[in-house]
Amino acid sequence: MLYKSALVTSASGSIGGMTASRSRGGAYLRARAIPIDPASSYQVACRALLGNLSARWSSVLTTIQRTAWNLYAQYCPYVNNLGDTHYLTGQNMYVACNTVRMQAGLSVIDAGPVVFASAGLTPLGFTAAVSGQLVGFTYTNTDQWATEVGGACILLTSRPNSAARAHAKGGFRYAGKVPGAVVPPTSPFTVASPFVFTAGKNLFMVARACVADGRISPPFRGFALSA
Repeated sequence: MLYKSALVTSASGSIGGMTASRSRGGAYLRARAIPIDPASSYQVACRALLGNLSARWSSVLTTIQRTAWNLYAQYCPYVNNLGDTHYLTGQNMYVACNTVRMQAGLSVIDAGPVVFASAGLTPLGFTAAVSGQLVGFTYTNTDQWATEVGGACILLTSRPNSAARAHAKGGFRYAGKVPGAVVPPTSPFTVASPFVFTAGKNLFMVARACVADGRISPPFRGFALSA
């Protein structure tokens, strides 16, 4: 059902048995759907990764390193789905940045960044080719991630969706990365898709850059119509 409230001007998420969401028609409430947990090997690996980083925060990082991450988080707010600015804890920021790095097979960065800004990422163009089952993107190889060893840009993609669908249904899966180098890599980047798709499908994409000091970019989202 649609609703308009003088008390709640915007809402996102679930409480009790209801979930608040928004569409072109406005804000609405729906019954909360309890997802099935298939505990796939990919999910299990991701959860283990998060658990390992959380444990590392307490058992490996020094007080100086934790203080540096706390300071970085204090000066680098993020914007949530409602457009509101929030601040992560130092631990959350450490886990978020290093999760991206570990997905890309890069080393964990324990020292907190001293540059108080997110990594940059110039807008990308996405592709999905049925021949070879390849997904990828075109990029700007003068971005910082592309010009240094230890930087990278990673790609995650959704399962194929109807061409009429405007938003991804289901989660995203890691597809591959472009590693940075002293001699920057040449655009475009293509890699085998983690999902099989046919022509005329929307594949939604998420790309994220990480630079050598551990900082990551906000996610860049888009889609490609497979052909």
